[in-house]
Amino acid sequence: MKKLLFLLILLCPIVGLAEIDERKIDVYYANGMMASREGAGDSAAMLEEAIKNTIFNGNLPSYNQKIGKVTTAYNTTNDFLSDVLESLLQKIGWVGLTALFNQNYQTDIDKQVDAYKESIASGHKVLAVAHSQGSLFTKDAYASLPSWMRNYVRVVGVAPPTSVVAGGSPIVSWDNDLVGIIGGHGGTKVERSNHTINALI
Repeated sequence: MKKLLFLLILLCPIVGLAEIDERKIDVYYANGMMASREGAGDSAAMLEEAIKNTIFNGNLPSYNQKIGKVTTAYNTTNDFLSDVLESLLQKIGWVGLTALFNQNYQTDIDKQVDAYKESIASGHKVLAVAHSQGSLFTKDAYASLPSWMRNYVRVVGVAPPTSVVAGGSPIVSWDNDLVGIIGGHGGTKVERSNHTINALI
């Protein structure tokens, strides 16, 4: 998973800010299945280092001018079978049943929505790098935001279990990615152009 995130960054260099006028972007890493809070934090830290060193070439003043914070949008993991069932329910859109099945579901969505709202209220854009099941949580959180706030949120789906990610965002996957094959895109919607990140940041 860490190599996947690093490759995402290598494939998609940042050139500059897009249309939205905010000067800073808060980056959130949304974890996939079976990720502990500590593991998700480690992935977010690696993403932050990759952004600093690969995209900004170690230029900390430039990094600090454009990036506000890099943190997690954590969704609670259960056991493997529970996470698979939860992902299936999310994929088919049975949010109510998902919330009944997983007591942490709505709490995790609410925390993600609140974090995005706080970033936007502080004048920052939001970029969510959503891995696997994290893209399903991000999609649900995105849908819970007021419509005007969605203009300030961009998502990159990394190996998502669905072919549609929040707001029609780009997908990064590979043709041998089992989750991508199950999700129905399995390498057919790979985005490797500069637009993947440039249009978001």
